[in-house]
Amino acid sequence: MAHGDDRGLVLPPRLAPHQVVVIPITRTDEEIVAVNAVIDTLIDDLKDIRVKVDDRDQYRLGWKFTEWELKGVPIRIELGPRDIASGQAMIVRRDTGEKQTIPFDQLGVKIAALLETIHHDMFNRAVNFQAEHSRKIEDYEVFKASVEEAGGFIQAHWCGNAACETKIKDETKNTIRCIPMAWEKEEGVCIYCGEPADRRVVFAQAY
Repeated sequence: MAHGDDRGLVLPPRLAPHQVVVIPITRTDEEIVAVNAVIDTLIDDLKDIRVKVDDRDQYRLGWKFTEWELKGVPIRIELGPRDIASGQAMIVRRDTGEKQTIPFDQLGVKIAALLETIHHDMFNRAVNFQAEHSRKIEDYEVFKASVEEAGGFIQAHWCGNAACETKIKDETKNTIRCIPMAWEKEEGVCIYCGEPADRRVVFAQAY
């Protein structure tokens, strides 16, 4: 999966059900009232953004942080009494783990801009990863060796016969993951049977 790591999902902002999760950091009833009042104001500034406020009191902060990282929410906002006193919120990016503080009066504009930055950064990383792990192969013996040694994505000609794909799967565990319709036709021969083929497809192993 392109958008994930050892801690769970890493969702692109435009696809994420919740783009931002706000986690209050409080200990006393007085702090809860003060922090919630600020959150209500900040939510108004984030009205065009999909925001979730996690004010559940039955879970510890560490548990909440882990849960929302697992779910892949792009931005986490941490807000406690010290943040209120300083007039700025702690912001954590899910994709990089980078932390920064943003003044309350700039939060709406800067969070919107940061979501766009995250989206483009993730897209570029995915494109670069695909390019670095893709290769064109013409010979089936090389295909099999490449599967064993490197894995990744193999761009090879296929004749369109399902039997060839089945045999490749049985012998290498690789299947056709994509038939890119935007690619120009390219005359060649099927990687398995040697019959004429007019386009490449993408083989890879499913996990």
